[in-house]
Amino acid sequence: MSETKLNIDEEISKAWDTRLIDLKLAFNLGLSLKEKSEQINSEKGLAGANKILGYCYWRFSDYTTSLKHSLLALDAYKSFGDKRGEADALNSIGAVYMFQGENKKRLQCNLDCLAIREEIGDLEAVSGSQNNIGETYLELSDFKNATLWFEKCLNNPHSGKTNVAWVNFNLGKTKVLQGYQEEAISFFEKALTICLSINYEILISETYLELGNIFLSIAELEKAKDSAEKGKFSAQSIGAKENIEKSYLLLSKIYEKEGFTGEALDYFKKYHAAHSDLFNEEKEQQIKDINYQYELNKISKEAEIERLKSIELKSAYEKIETQNHLIEIKNKEFIESVTYAKEIQFAVLNERKIIKKNNFESFLFYKPKDIVGGDFYWSASFNDYTYILVADCTGHGVPGGFLTMLGIAYLNELITEVNIKTPNEILDELRIKIIKDLSGKFSSRDGMDISVVRIENATKKIEWAGAKNPLWIIRKNATEIEVVPANRQSICYAENLTPFINHEIQLAKGDMIYLFTDGFSDQFGGPRGKKVGRKNFRNILLECRDKTIPEQKETIKRTYTEWRGSLEQIDDICIIGIRL
Repeated sequence: MSETKLNIDEEISKAWDTRLIDLKLAFNLGLSLKEKSEQINSEKGLAGANKILGYCYWRFSDYTTSLKHSLLALDAYKSFGDKRGEADALNSIGAVYMFQGENKKRLQCNLDCLAIREEIGDLEAVSGSQNNIGETYLELSDFKNATLWFEKCLNNPHSGKTNVAWVNFNLGKTKVLQGYQEEAISFFEKALTICLSINYEILISETYLELGNIFLSIAELEKAKDSAEKGKFSAQSIGAKENIEKSYLLLSKIYEKEGFTGEALDYFKKYHAAHSDLFNEEKEQQIKDINYQYELNKISKEAEIERLKSIELKSAYEKIETQNHLIEIKNKEFIESVTYAKEIQFAVLNERKIIKKNNFESFLFYKPKDIVGGDFYWSASFNDYTYILVADCTGHGVPGGFLTMLGIAYLNELITEVNIKTPNEILDELRIKIIKDLSGKFSSRDGMDISVVRIENATKKIEWAGAKNPLWIIRKNATEIEVVPANRQSICYAENLTPFINHEIQLAKGDMIYLFTDGFSDQFGGPRGKKVGRKNFRNILLECRDKTIPEQKETIKRTYTEWRGSLEQIDDICIIGIRL
């Protein structure tokens, strides 16, 4: 065996074993293995990398990409007769079918996977398949067969700690569905003890969330909140989108039960945005699944058609081709229309209005998550004053983009027609219009978080008001950031509406003010996959406070890019810095 081949085998084994204790490290090892294998043209290395990435993307809730990699791995392993690899790939494909609710397809993957593992004598993996089959029967509400397979796994002497943890977790879910909450708590706690001992983050997150839901149902709210927060933290640490979404909904319900409607609304908005992401990914996954399966089986279908000479089969084949062609056309039309919408949005936003204003310098760092953004900025000059605003609308992408256009239209009307003067009056009146015009058409929670400043051009005196988003000030020669807090309410419907507070602040030449949304500080990345956080964001601004305005923007942009690395952007970003 050559040294290169030996190294590839070792790297595949290391990354695959690492996935259970450090998902993000396994993901990075998979990416590195893929790059290396492409360079040396190693089919085995590429198969291993695709198997690892397929598993990791499944755990990250990126089901489209997971399926793509797992199908590539399956095809490769079949081609050179690697049964163990074929079984592992089938297992990940089955997990994607679980997300789609295609449980019969998943059960077939599970059974095929079990048969291969029994054939090659992979005894510990056999116990994993037993648990997976039980889990699929549980999804089908077949409690009898689910319990039977869970007990097979539990009684299997080759079951490792992870499989035992999963069985206890699934038995807990079974008891919940049957109405036996006390027994369910016992099983979940057994699973959690094992998971914490081996640092199995993905199941730690899921177990805490299940416990949180039970505690909520029996009105033990402190326990419910503690479990929900722990589940959220664990899910965020590995980027498990589905569990993050579940934690937001659970926390929203807990805060609502406690009577904290503001916090409940905040978490429901986060849940709504996360759920929209997963829903859109599901639709995209289904389309890509059809296309990829078609390409994978194309040759065998053509051969079968020629062999059978069946007019009906040929007609079905032609329909598939037609459907794929129509899907391609629709996808292209959609992308073209959204891209045009982006051009319209940028024309309305017009960055030049922000960066060229009376008697001060400014920079804008604006980076939408999708083609169009849900963050927006706005500015207007009125008599001796300059108004500048940064806003974060509910969601992002196309829905957020529509809200930005609506917000800008309202703002222009308030300044030019209604003749609103102060920032707090702008927010009060804007909220009235949002509630009136969106009532009955969209969610009552749709709206925006805003920071708006009015600058008196001659005196450097500012007035400011904020809806959830604060104002940061760095005075010339200062070593700390001065934080002006915002009202803890968004521009949207709420049961207890209070007027927004207007802050009057005298600034001097050379002072800096910053208006921003939460997209920068919420971005995951860095060496440990954590959020940037408000504290780090403040430190970044303090470190570059004496730089020129273009240098400040470049520093913020570079820092964000380096922090994010290969992870996806999670939200729109909008930051405006102004030097008076």
